[in-house]
Amino acid sequence: MKWTDVRDPTEWVVASVDFAPLISPGDALSVPTVSASVLRGTDGSPSAVLVGAPQIIGTVVAQLMGDAVDGVDYKLRFQAHSSSGRRPVVTVAIPVRAA
Repeated sequence: MKWTDVRDPTEWVVASVDFAPLISPGDALSVPTVSASVLRGTDGSPSAVLVGAPQIIGTVVAQLMGDAVDGVDYKLRFQAHSSSGRRPVVTVAIPVRAA
């Protein structure tokens, strides 16, 4: 799991994963999904931090992350389908602390 820098609870950020190392050269990505859960702390609705649908930009899947709960470490699970049939999954941990 990859950890990001700490973000503020009211800061909106784009979390992204580059799938290039996990797919074959020339593969195209489709069907991106991102889910949110709590690693540490308490948030009764962790999926509420996800704003809109994930976007594909080349081999990158990007997801806008909105307001979050101070003191919570979130886990975002990124998955996409590749044109060669692979379904790689990458998780990203995002700690949230008030500045």
